[in-house]
Amino acid sequence: MKFFSIRNKIFLFYACSMMIFLSLIGYILYDLFFDTLKDHQINYSIELANKTQYNLEFFLNSVNNTAALLSNNSNIIQELKTKNGFNKEEVNTFLENTVSAHAYLKGIYIIGQNGVVYISDPRVKEEDLVLSFEELIASNTGDEIYKDSYTYKYHSSYNARTLTYTKHIYDYKNNVDYGLLIISINYDFLRELISTASVTLVNKMLVVDPDGETLFTFPFNAYLDEVIFKHPEILSQSTMRFTDKVFGEESIIVADTVKYSNWKIISIHPLNNILADIQKLFLQMVQMIALFFVIIATLAYIFSYNITKPIITLSNSVKQVEKGNLSVNVDIKNKDEIGELTAAFNKMVRRIDQLIKRTVENEKQKAEMDFKILQAQINPHFLYNTLDSIRWMATLQNAPIVSTMVSSMINLLKYNFSRKDTLVTLSEEIESVRNYISIQKYKYGDMFDIIYRIPDDIMECKTIKFILQPIVENAIFHGFENIEHIGVIEISAYIEGDFLYINVSDNGVGMTEEEQQNVIERKPSKKQYLEIGIKNVDDRIKFYCGEDFGLTLKSA
Repeated sequence: MKFFSIRNKIFLFYACSMMIFLSLIGYILYDLFFDTLKDHQINYSIELANKTQYNLEFFLNSVNNTAALLSNNSNIIQELKTKNGFNKEEVNTFLENTVSAHAYLKGIYIIGQNGVVYISDPRVKEEDLVLSFEELIASNTGDEIYKDSYTYKYHSSYNARTLTYTKHIYDYKNNVDYGLLIISINYDFLRELISTASVTLVNKMLVVDPDGETLFTFPFNAYLDEVIFKHPEILSQSTMRFTDKVFGEESIIVADTVKYSNWKIISIHPLNNILADIQKLFLQMVQMIALFFVIIATLAYIFSYNITKPIITLSNSVKQVEKGNLSVNVDIKNKDEIGELTAAFNKMVRRIDQLIKRTVENEKQKAEMDFKILQAQINPHFLYNTLDSIRWMATLQNAPIVSTMVSSMINLLKYNFSRKDTLVTLSEEIESVRNYISIQKYKYGDMFDIIYRIPDDIMECKTIKFILQPIVENAIFHGFENIEHIGVIEISAYIEGDFLYINVSDNGVGMTEEEQQNVIERKPSKKQYLEIGIKNVDDRIKFYCGEDFGLTLKSA
């Protein structure tokens, strides 16, 4: 079917019109709703990230409250005012009980200005503890400081990463520094707290100290220091919000200061993740538009199909008639102009079919009558009886050569004049040639020889009766005329595709180009028998098999 057929034109018109209409609706929807929805989704994602910051601040506030209770405890302050440390064990026990009551604490230590060290864990090495925090002890400031540290520096049997909160126990009223309070925070507990708060988000998170050192990251294995390197102003600004690429992905970066500490929390929101739901919604809208388009295109196709089906059916029927199929009959389902045209076409095809069948039948009857006339020229029964009598007389007279010749002649006549079907097996046709050659051998002696190159598996193939003998006869009578060498006839056969090919070749004198042209064009020639024999074989093959079959002549 051509691309610009009537059906395709109708279908394309309706399909393109609806595609333009649906695309316009989709553009209006996107322009009106999706941009607004995008901004709301970005703000919502940032609000979710703020929950992590809230949980972290709540935790730090708890640490501050614990530190405030300890630094204002009257028993501890009274102990720090003395220089003898008589109540050290009592303070150590109080610190130990405080640590036990809070799962996020690893230890609480107080290094007093009176030279006494109070610890919640007896395994802590007091001298190493003092060395680890000697700078903070000497700073004499009331500021609260969080410091990243490892317990192996002062603990004899515990080696883990911790965050230490330090604060001077200071009497502002009397301007007296009693010592340094150290709270060791469980780093894993705090990291788990951040992870739990962030696990529902698909964004990344980074917590750093004032020096830009990373304290926590989410996910744990993510390396996010690139953000600090590219934007160091984050550390000095209280809050920031900007857009940049992180790991090659466009992201919104929000930095804020964590209350109750000097930390910065930096959340990274990839736009692709934030807009995933919007993109999914947009994809669903596109799918719905595509579905509507498919439905409309299907309806358009059905509409165009119903209109053009009778025309296409009639067109295909005309092509079938063009190929020779005259059994075509188109059903008339329409009562319009197409129906009238279809009825006229059916009548025309039936009339042509009747005329062709009548012509073929006449030609067939004519051919059968010609063959019967040829057979009637000689009475087969009379010939058979006469030849059979000659064969027996030759046998009685001890003339075996004559008897053999007569037997071959009888077999040859029986085959040629039998009333059996036109089609015979290739083996029967070859046997007829053998009988004929047997007779001619007695006449010509060793003047020629014949070779058969036919595979056994094609001997039962069907062919037209009496098509080889006339060709072999012409080879003997005309091909071997006036030759000085031994004549050879070769009969070969093979199958190629669905067709049977039979070759009859000889090494005789051949034919001139004029003789070949006369045979092909059916012109009279001096060798009239050659013309008649070849013409008869070619005509009969074409009559029974079709014009594409017949004889092909080649001569060298």
